[in-house]
Amino acid sequence: KLPALVDNLELIENMFTCLAEASREVKAAPAPGGGIFPLLAMMRDPENQKALQFFLALGRRMRQTCTKA
Repeated sequence: KLPALVDNLELIENMFTCLAEASREVKAAPAPGGGIFPLLAMMRDPENQKALQFFLALGRRMRQTCTKA
């Protein structure tokens, strides 16, 4: 397992950088107004759709990997 970890250190470092940058971005953004219509408006943005697609794929992979017996 250690060689695989070493091989993926750059990926892991980039992941933590992305998490930190996203956290700062969300902290600096105004609070969302709430409700279904603002959510629908956000989902019209292709970048948001791509992000959701990514997180759904990530969740599926994590579920598959973490539930293997």
